[in-house]
Amino acid sequence: MAARGRWAGGRTYLYTRTRAEAAAKLTTALKTVADYLPLVPERQTVGDFLSSWVETTARPTVRPSTFVSYAGIVSYHLIPELGRIRLSRLSPQDVQEMLNRKLAEGLSPRRVDDLRGVL
Repeated sequence: MAARGRWAGGRTYLYTRTRAEAAAKLTTALKTVADYLPLVPERQTVGDFLSSWVETTARPTVRPSTFVSYAGIVSYHLIPELGRIRLSRLSPQDVQEMLNRKLAEGLSPRRVDDLRGVL
């Protein structure tokens, strides 16, 4: 609640083709907000999110050497593999397939675990 008994809030737009789809999206969005989870923009990609995360969250909170490691993992492994996928559509199967490909390419199990940890 804001000053003088007024409420303030943001506005999020959800686009659909039918009223039923709009109602379903609204229900999902309201549950997400009620569970104190952030609403993910529909068109945000994994690459956009990771690029932002590494700069705004990781850089100020970890040691410089850890930041360099995270930035390398994001730019050399995660963005090329998963960057084009919309964040709202990223599935556990996408992640597992990427991890399996990295193991098959010869990355060590420890490094593949680091990829999963950063993601």
